[in-house]
Amino acid sequence: MFVRLAVPTVGELTAFCAAAGAVQLAALAATALRRRPAPPGSAPRPSVQILVPCKGVPSGLAANAAALRAQEYAGPAEILFVVPSAADPAHAVLTAASAAPGLLPARVAVSAGDASRCSGKAADLAWALRRPDASSALVVFADADLRVVPGWLSRLTAPLADPSVSAATAMALPVPERPGLWSVLRMLWTAYGLPFLDLGGLLCGQSIAARRADLAAWEVPALWERVVLEDLALANRIRERGGKTVFVHEALSAAREDCSAAEFWGVFNKWTLLFRVYEPRVWVPGLLLTVFKAYCLARGLLLGRAPGLLAALWGLDALYLFLVLAGARSRSPAAFAGASLPGLAASAALGAPLLPLCHLANYAASLGPARARWGSRTYLLRAADDVVVTEAARG
Repeated sequence: MFVRLAVPTVGELTAFCAAAGAVQLAALAATALRRRPAPPGSAPRPSVQILVPCKGVPSGLAANAAALRAQEYAGPAEILFVVPSAADPAHAVLTAASAAPGLLPARVAVSAGDASRCSGKAADLAWALRRPDASSALVVFADADLRVVPGWLSRLTAPLADPSVSAATAMALPVPERPGLWSVLRMLWTAYGLPFLDLGGLLCGQSIAARRADLAAWEVPALWERVVLEDLALANRIRERGGKTVFVHEALSAAREDCSAAEFWGVFNKWTLLFRVYEPRVWVPGLLLTVFKAYCLARGLLLGRAPGLLAALWGLDALYLFLVLAGARSRSPAAFAGASLPGLAASAALGAPLLPLCHLANYAASLGPARARWGSRTYLLRAADDVVVTEAARG
């Protein structure tokens, strides 16, 4: 006995596409309507230490360090740049940047973290949290390739004035220096997930603020010595403890650099795989939505007479992408310096037909063994906190 599945009509698929587009727009509206913390005032603030792990010299490192040191903060604050070795080229750049004039004092420390079961970044951060001179009330984590906007530090830490907030976070949106297909797609890929990261209570490793006492109580240093992605692991730990995370869109910053095809696929294939391991509650719905869009695209193109279906699929995706970018631009205009609304609209229109195909390829690449490679290191994730690290042989 054979069971024949009903094939949806083009009209039904068009309605489903419209519904999926409406869900995306509803998620965006929900993030816009969420109650946000009040802007930081001029009252004295708790002491804060900014931890910035760095290996190698990313584009604009000296300028990124200067932007961090130029932050105004109504309380004691310092920056600790953490490098894996004194021989790392970042050491000299950051030492010079720390000696230059700036509002916030900065220094460079060489990590002695154990990266045998985790990523180098996670090991360096765990080591920095355990330093005996670490005494600030708040800890902020920032990536070295992040160009923070003015007011970033005050806005990012402001939600922690509410005792119910466990951690605050902000995304770094990669804004292309020059127009290019892969650079634009990278910006759109990142922007697409922004509302869902907010609603899902996730953290972005580019900018995280938390109380030092909470990090110790949650045993975060020990946790990070067993993981590849420290941000998703921390978000899971906070959720396990019944905590609350807050997205601070006003602290969104830009990572201004261009992207090649190899970089695009290398980064996002890994991200999708790691979301499968650390956030299956996000990965599974994303996979189902991506497969549905791919099916609609195939039906629309193969039939050749389904303009309504393609219009619903691409039009609503383009509208969603544009509104995400426009909303981010309105909340953090400094991060989008030089990016006009017509330019963002053109980027969204370009990305709408291509992004679902990119997502499909990313998901396909994530279906194999949970193995990710960064530089000379390969990570086999037997579980979210069970990582086997292999170092490539030299020579």
